[in-house]
Amino acid sequence: MKKDSIVKFAVLLMLLSAFSGLKAQSTASDTLAWGMIYKEFGVSGTFVLYNVKSEEYTILNQSRANVPYLPASTFKIMNALIGLQEKAVNGKDEIFKWDGTKRSVEAWNHDLTLEEAFRVSAIWVYQELARRSGREAIENWLTKCRYGNMKTGPQIDNFWLEGDIAISAMEQLAFVKSLYLEELPFDKSVQKQVKNMMFVDSVPGRSLYAKTGWAARIAHQIGWYTGFVKAADNTWIFAMNIDIIKEDDSRFRTLITRRILSQSRIYPEK
Repeated sequence: MKKDSIVKFAVLLMLLSAFSGLKAQSTASDTLAWGMIYKEFGVSGTFVLYNVKSEEYTILNQSRANVPYLPASTFKIMNALIGLQEKAVNGKDEIFKWDGTKRSVEAWNHDLTLEEAFRVSAIWVYQELARRSGREAIENWLTKCRYGNMKTGPQIDNFWLEGDIAISAMEQLAFVKSLYLEELPFDKSVQKQVKNMMFVDSVPGRSLYAKTGWAARIAHQIGWYTGFVKAADNTWIFAMNIDIIKEDDSRFRTLITRRILSQSRIYPEK
């Protein structure tokens, strides 16, 4: 092992030891500290955390936590579940052929598997998936899962970007919680596949699974980050959103989440 790799590994072990034996506590001091983090980054929003073992919720800005917004690319979680369940795609490794259209994100401009497209949030792949699944199936599953307001819009391949669908942070958390526990009305094998697609990174003993979203096609732009942190003896589920006033604000979705999870002794910052 190279010297720099050894150093990085040692740092991760130190961070993990700082987390061991500790758990998130639902206290006013937590939300006060979280609010200071939002203030530091200069954005407004909400953060909801659920401790699976203790069944405790900690909520920053509770009134906003119940306000529904466009899910944007966090809908890729539901889109993938529906597509896999309906056999609109032959597993997460099926390749979607690039149509040759140059798009704004270079990582989108080539053939992508369903899983690769999830990781780089390639819109065109999931628009194709939605068209394959079809309106009837999508609306049926939205109703079965009680996903947000369960509405779509005139176009079935972009309603999560600029249509009528809306979901709150509390509803996002409830949806991800049901996915984590494999309690959604999809086959358990399908739920397992999608959870694996959500993997972001890990440190010794803990793994982060999540999906970003950015409703950028509307006047009041919203940024999302939702997912869970899994440890051997517990899991924490989270959902957050922020107002995006300028494009650079989008990076604060993950930065704020990492800071809060680190401060709560759940998962370290990078």
